[in-house]
Amino acid sequence: MKSITNLRLLIISLIIGLLYPNHGLQAQSDAIPRLSPVPTDISGDKLIKLSLDGQWKFNAKFEDSFTSIQQPDSWSDIKVPGEWSMQGHVVDSAQPAAYFRTFSLPKDWKGQRIKLRFNAVYSLCEIFINGQKAGEHHGGVTAFELDITDLTKFNDENTLLLSVRNESLSNSLSSGSRYACHPLGGINRSVFIMALPVVNVSSLAVETSFEKDFVDADLITYVEISNENSNKVKDLSLSAELREWKNEDLIHLPDSQVDIQVIKSGGKEVLKLKMPVLKPKQWNCETPNLYVLTLKLKKNGEIIETIHQRFGFRQSEVKGNQLFVNGKPIKLRGVNRHEVYPLTGRVVPKEMYREDVELFREGNVNHIRTCHYPPDEELMEIADELGMFIECEGPFCWSHETKGDSVSIQKVMTSQLLEMIVLNRNHPS
Repeated sequence: MKSITNLRLLIISLIIGLLYPNHGLQAQSDAIPRLSPVPTDISGDKLIKLSLDGQWKFNAKFEDSFTSIQQPDSWSDIKVPGEWSMQGHVVDSAQPAAYFRTFSLPKDWKGQRIKLRFNAVYSLCEIFINGQKAGEHHGGVTAFELDITDLTKFNDENTLLLSVRNESLSNSLSSGSRYACHPLGGINRSVFIMALPVVNVSSLAVETSFEKDFVDADLITYVEISNENSNKVKDLSLSAELREWKNEDLIHLPDSQVDIQVIKSGGKEVLKLKMPVLKPKQWNCETPNLYVLTLKLKKNGEIIETIHQRFGFRQSEVKGNQLFVNGKPIKLRGVNRHEVYPLTGRVVPKEMYREDVELFREGNVNHIRTCHYPPDEELMEIADELGMFIECEGPFCWSHETKGDSVSIQKVMTSQLLEMIVLNRNHPS
């Protein structure tokens, strides 16, 4: 009981620091995972994001060194995203299987920071770039990011090798393979690489707060700027612009620029912008109005990074036994939803997310519980657009039956919960 109480206190303190960086914890402390906001190329002629979805090579019984750099032509083909068992591969659940592919980086990415993002790998994996270990991850249904800048090359193909094991502490905590009735092992959500400037936006949290009459509101953003350069940087500024989604007209934002004097090498600066907005259109299930916040990071007045973040003006409160959204009482009419498809298991075709939410809305449902794990972010995007509340559940179903030391259990549970929050915190759904 004591370990459970300690875990709850740890999670509460981390969440407070995550959502409210000025309350004593920086937005991107060592305990909080980094999931970089994906930048936008405003010129339209520069590749910033490179998808690694598609055909990979796969070995169900890999016995060589995972640091070996080879071209495994004799390996089987496998589709990513996808579960290996749903593609006819038989893997010993207690042993790792191997994934392999090559990739080439655009030459104009040289000098930038290269980030590798996995939206989910089930459930324990190690990642090797060009034969060198880049990192590892515990947890089968949460996104994680690695900086691979120093391991990549621009004059030749790069190799990407994964060791993936189905059985792990995180699989036990989530009971994922147990109630799915088959091993869920595999790279089960999208993979991509992105290029960021050496000084970049590393964290973004958007909050909306209405005045008492719920007419006018404050748009509050917590933005972390990281200097991943070898030298200090100065003369930076961050500016914000606001538009309705799919509307080019700018909405006036007072106090929408902050100047940054100096950030030391390897340092971070957390900025808070509190901007009043007159009569914003509210987000709720009946009127899911969306806005786009554009952040421009500048050095000496020149734009070095642009971020677009979609969000909604939505304020929720619990009073007694009632839920209020934008000051009005809401009754939840909900359903449980698994990510499941007959031919691909827990890997759902992208078009099914919209179909599911549309069907639920037609059935007078306004609330989806994602039992028993966080969904692909695609569901959150569709729920934002169509007006659906999402109860985003952590991957800890029947975790009380998991055997292991309490420190390891707390670490795996907390890290996955924080990854879930960082990825989804700006979705009004």
